[in-house]
Amino acid sequence: MTALAIIRSDRAVVIASDGACHDPNSGLLTACGSKVAFLPECSCIIGQRGAFGVGDVMRYRLAACRDFDDVLLQAPAQLEAVFDEHEELTQFTPHATLFIGGWSVERTRFETYRISTREKRTGDKAAGPEQVVAPYTLEPLPEGYSAPMPAQQQLDQLQINWDLESLQEDCFLALKLICAARISPPTDDDELGIYYSVGGFLQLTVLTRDRITSEIVHRWPDPLGEKIDPSRGELCPAFLMS
Repeated sequence: MTALAIIRSDRAVVIASDGACHDPNSGLLTACGSKVAFLPECSCIIGQRGAFGVGDVMRYRLAACRDFDDVLLQAPAQLEAVFDEHEELTQFTPHATLFIGGWSVERTRFETYRISTREKRTGDKAAGPEQVVAPYTLEPLPEGYSAPMPAQQQLDQLQINWDLESLQEDCFLALKLICAARISPPTDDDELGIYYSVGGFLQLTVLTRDRITSEIVHRWPDPLGEKIDPSRGELCPAFLMS
């Protein structure tokens, strides 16, 4: 499965994501596409992992929402309806996770959440038992979250710094987490665990109080129809390591 990082501060919500889409049986790269949907009228952005295209369908299902708080009320039921009604989206990957960020008018702050179509476990195993989050449950996220979390060696290699004091540092952290995930050894956590799966391009999306911006800041030379080789191309955009 591919990678997404979401960072929340009192300045903004930042999402960094890659663009790779795979055949889960072979690990071959089948397409590249954005995994972030925009609801500027609601001061909201939605990132996705899993079944490709679910975020775009959700954007239209939530088009009548008044604001971000209304999105949060409707998103769990709408995601369940999407999976019930759109079998074509789930023929390769029968699950999805959405990462929703935005400005809450009701609580006057930026907020970030996760919703998954399947059961999730959360918490620090070292600190105690993990909590089980039921499918289609709105789950608040910490200020910084990466799915997956890169291996420690790769975090050290990219000089990951969690002490953030500016919007630029928020953005750099999110982007570095995706680059670190690209070179992290595959795990058996999901269907694509035996393959490297982060690739295509590196996209940065930023939501502030008055705007949403999104740009592709880096591309990896990953050929369609082949497995991703993380040694291809430059790992990071030059500005990220200067």
